Amino acid sequence: RPQSAFSRVTRVTLSRARVAVVLKSRPSARRCFVVACPGQGECAAPLSGRRQMFSLLSGFVHWLFEKEEQKILIVGVDHAGKTTLMEQMKGLYRKKPGMPVDKIPPTVGLNMAKIDIGSRRAVFWDLGGQRSMRSVWDHYLADANAVMFVVDAADEGRMEEAATAHANLLDRAELARVPVLLFANKQDLREASPAEVIAKRFAPTDRRGRAWRCMGVSALTLEGVNAGVTWLLDNAIPRDAASEEGGS
Repeated sequence: RPQSAFSRVTRVTLSRARVAVVLKSRPSARRCFVVACPGQGECAAPLSGRRQMFSLLSGFVHWLFEKEEQKILIVGVDHAGKTTLMEQMKGLYRKKPGMPVDKIPPTVGLNMAKIDIGSRRAVFWDLGGQRSMRSVWDHYLADANAVMFVVDAADEGRMEEAATAHANLLDRAELARVPVLLFANKQDLREASPAEVIAKRFAPTDRRGRAWRCMGVSALTLEGVNAGVTWLLDNAIPRDAASEEGGS
């Protein structure tokens, strides 16, 4: 009977200490490891030449050390400064600056940016905030590891609308346990309400086991932005944990 490609294998024994570090630092790696390496700390690979073996090991090392992406939604009503914030973050964390502030158009649909922040990688999804576009948010909730809700702290006339949109978002089962950061934007303007005032108006009565915080920021000056992004990345949760809680 002809032998299949997997009938003869070379076994590569992995360091238990190394595996423990990976599982601890990357919760989602546990499932990947079980699927890829079903043995007791061993990984089976076809034996078909040194080149293929090197390719296997190279791919495994790449998987082992690659940065895990955290998907962060940027939402809020229109004209809150979401796209300006994302473009400014490109300049903050990358060598190449984002789009000039005076040339940033309102978002219709989706803007996306993948940004390395220290040893971590964030994928920001900037979603349009017009009333007609808010239904689009539903398509991205199930994949979000964290949410950044941006509010124009200087626009008292739309504060109630923003608070309602924020409350409706937090009620979604897909976001159970997903951390939410409320960015009280435009703190560079004199008429902007301070973060403490915004927090009292927006604070959820039931946080549903999630981390929630309000911070004052300025997309133009970048005041408070790095602290907020760091908080989001520190509190981001694996999607399987959120799905189990939300019953999806």
